Amino acid sequence: MRFFLLCCLLGLSYASFSQVAGLWEVTQVSVGNETPTPIAKWFDLQENGNLLSGNGGVINLRGSWKITDDKLIFSNPAGEADPAGPFQVAFQDKEMILSRKEEGMTVIVSLKSTDNLPLAPWDYLYGNWELKQVLNGDQDLTEDFGKSSLFIRWDHQFNARNWLGAAKQAGIWQIHGHRAQIRLLYFDETKKDEVWAIESIDEQKLVLTTINGPKDISRLVFER
Repeated sequence: MRFFLLCCLLGLSYASFSQVAGLWEVTQVSVGNETPTPIAKWFDLQENGNLLSGNGGVINLRGSWKITDDKLIFSNPAGEADPAGPFQVAFQDKEMILSRKEEGMTVIVSLKSTDNLPLAPWDYLYGNWELKQVLNGDQDLTEDFGKSSLFIRWDHQFNARNWLGAAKQAGIWQIHGHRAQIRLLYFDETKKDEVWAIESIDEQKLVLTTINGPKDISRLVFER
């Protein structure tokens, strides 16, 4: 009843199969009073009933979908329905609105139609990066580190040369699903894991700022 009243107040319209089918980018996720919107999240609701979903170039969900009485349900490849239940579907302007209760809280997902998969920071990460500048606040420490590089592999391993005082380092890299952050977990057990914020990234330049890393370094600038 509450969602029906919300539809009336916000001018939402109910959904049909043809409206729901297509490629959708998540613009916002609200859970209670929080907005844990994932980075570059998308859903491909194919006309044959197949479902693909992911974040950026990473596919992390396959299965199927169907809509009945304005309720959208996802199922896994084995045909098992999402245990959290169906989403109520409605439209407002050009957005599709999904809502349901999860653990007693209202979850609302807003999506916009798109022709292309949204890109995430990790879609630019793969390959070799040359370290061009090391900063600690306003202090430039670049000359102290010499020629350094960081190679990001597609299989989530990384290799580093002359990395922040060490001749060679290697380990596993992880990306945060809701924030532009990268974690470096070293194979060398004597070295602490590091967390860096991805301040900016594109095809040619990467800028990291420290969250949990070396105390005497605040910013790293890389180029291809």
